[in-house]
Amino acid sequence: VHITIKAPAASYYASQRWHEDQQDTWDGDSLTRSFPSFIGPELTRKLLSVGQYIEDLKPDKLKNLIREEIEILRSSLS
Repeated sequence: VHITIKAPAASYYASQRWHEDQQDTWDGDSLTRSFPSFIGPELTRKLLSVGQYIEDLKPDKLKNLIREEIEILRSSLS
């Protein structure tokens, strides 16, 4: 999994440990975090908590899952 988090949230998430094998790199004010992960509900919830500060997300399968969850939430709150 590769997630890029933009400022100002990037500095907050940089202080958190999500996975023992995570690799963090910086590009300006953006943090890219890479780690091996099973794509499931726990990861989905973690990424949804980052919200509007997600700049990029890979793999596409995960990105599409997040989009589907957002649509489900949007529909249930209408």
